[in-house]
This record gives sequence, C-alpha cells and structure tokens, in this order.
Amino acid sequence: GNMVYDVRSTGAIFMENFAGEISNFVAYNNVFYTPTNGIVVYIKHVDGVKFHNNIVWGRTQGNRFGGLAIGKYVTNLELYNNIILNINYSHLGATHNPSQHKLDYNLFGMINSGEYTPNTHDRVGDPQFADIPMSSSLEDHKGSELVLDDFIPGAAAVIDTGTTPSGVPPYDIDGRGRPQGSGWDRGPFELR
Repeated sequence: GNMVYDVRSTGAIFMENFAGEISNFVAYNNVFYTPTNGIVVYIKHVDGVKFHNNIVWGRTQGNRFGGLAIGKYVTNLELYNNIILNINYSHLGATHNPSQHKLDYNLFGMINSGEYTPNTHDRVGDPQFADIPMSSSLEDHKGSELVLDDFIPGAAAVIDTGTTPSGVPPYDIDGRGRPQGSGWDRGPFELR
C-alpha cells in the first residue's frame, strides 16, 4: 500500500542483490510512478515474486520503456491485476518464460510483441487515470504535487475484470474490501 513517485534515479524500485538472490518479494496495492526515468520498476534477480494489484506508470517512451523490466534470473514470478505502462524483458537480457512467469489479468498501456504476448485475460489500453495522462510529454506529468487520487482509473477494462490471486489480502490501497462488484478490479483501487 505504498505510493513511490518523483524518484529521479534509476527507478522507483530496483529489486536486485548483487551479492546473491533475493527470495519471496511481495508487492500488493502500490503505485510506482517515475516519468523522468526510462524504467519505473526493475525486478532482476529474485526467486518468488508476487506482484499484484499495482500501478507501474511513467512517461511513454516507445513501447518498451516507462514501465516494468524483468531480468533473466527471475523465477516463480506472478503478475496479476496490475496496471502497467509496458513490460520489457530484453533490457535486462531476459525473455518471457511461461513456465516461470505467470502473467494474466493485467492492463498494459501498450505491448511490444517482441517482449511479451498478452495472455487470455490481459488487456491493452489507456487506464484513463484521473489526472495522469498516457503521454510522452514530460510537461503532461506531475512531479512532487501528486496525490493518490490522481491514479484512480476510469477505464471500464479495470472494473470487476481482475482475478482473486492466492494469498493476497482482500482489500485495496485505501482499505476498502475486495470485491465491491462482481470481481476484483485491476490496480490498487477497488472502485464502486
């Protein structure tokens, strides 16, 4: 339930241990937003990742940058119910491995088919955030004056279209119970 934004470094989060592997990384109901960086979240050398109901967003920079980068030493990865600008495997020397990387029920702003082919329940489109556009212009993106409500999505593709991931707490970033409708919403907000 964190909001990490306006980071002017490598990214909002970089999961890597140069001395060895990290195990059992969990991220639920977070907003990661850094429009000034190439990649927002790096997951590089981790075994056991549960990444559910998050937003990973930045400035559009082609169809490979501004979102999530996955490394070649990532195993037992679960990505469900997220809103992610895009996904990048090649930046860290990896490729999508369906036996180790379970991705579905995500909303991607855009997809490069050379990086990842959407699964059955994945969607591609603009989440229509309340005050964060899908834009390549840095002037369109906010800096330190952001509030959490700027990231409330308006796209119908988000509402009641998620899944119920195993072990994920049944509440959203504001403490509202999930679901509020016929199914879980994608992203950290459960909308009514």
